[in-house]
Order: sequence, then C-alpha cells, then structure tokens
Amino acid sequence: MITEWGEDTRAHVFDAIDGVRREMTQLINERSASQGQRSESQDKAVVDALTAAKEAVSAALAAAALAVDKAEVNAEKWRDNANEWRAAMNDREVKFVDKEAAALMNSALTDRVNELQSKQDKQEGHASGLSAGWGYLVGAASTLGLVLGTIAVIRGK
Repeated sequence: MITEWGEDTRAHVFDAIDGVRREMTQLINERSASQGQRSESQDKAVVDALTAAKEAVSAALAAAALAVDKAEVNAEKWRDNANEWRAAMNDREVKFVDKEAAALMNSALTDRVNELQSKQDKQEGHASGLSAGWGYLVGAASTLGLVLGTIAVIRGK
C-alpha cells in the first residue's frame, strides 16, 4: 500500500509521523519530569513522615522511661512502708502480752487481791476486837472504880 503512494504522500506521512513522534517525545519528557517531581515530593513526604514517626517514638520512649522511674520510686516507697508496717507488727508480737499470759497474770493478780482483802479483813477484825476489848476494859475499870468509890463513900460515913 505504501508503495502505491506517491513521493509527496510518503513525505507527508513521514512528516506527520515525525510530528507525532516529536509530540510523543515531548509529552513523554514532560510526563517524566512531572513524575520525577511527584516522585521527589512523595520521597520528601515519606522522609518527613519517617522523621515525625522517629521523633514520636523517641518522645514515647522518653515518657515511658520517666514513667518507669516514677514507678520504681513509688515501688521503693511502698516497700519501705511495708517493711515499716511489718516491723511494727513484729514489735507488737514481741512487746504485747499474749492471751494466755494475760489470763495467768489476771488470775495471779486476782488471787493476790483476794489474799490482801482477807488480810485487811482480819486486821480490821483484830483492830475492831482490840478496840472493843479496850472499851470493855475501860468500862470494867470505870465500873470497878464506881463500885470502889461507892463502897468508900458508904464506909466513910
């Protein structure tokens, strides 16, 4: 078919093909440049995103380290308080009297109080007996003196 065309037609077709080829080349070059710019923009965006992610991870790790430090300090305070409480409970066990010993001491004190009460009752009875005895003695002496005085008055007349 192309062989049947004339020289002008052939030249005209080749010129048209060359024009299309130039336009295609130009379009390819423009697209390539546009994609290169787009690729550079995408690469920059990826780098920026990775940098931001790296900074976020660094901040998160720093916050986590700070939280761990605070938790360790609080845990140490808790252990100190627990040890202090445990020591107080041990002191309580050592220093306080147990129930059986308290019952024995109470029983011994009750026996001693009863014993002292009995002695006091005996002393009060003895003192009351002596007091009554002295009263009887004084009464008897007064009566004897009265009788002797009366006899003396009757004889003296």
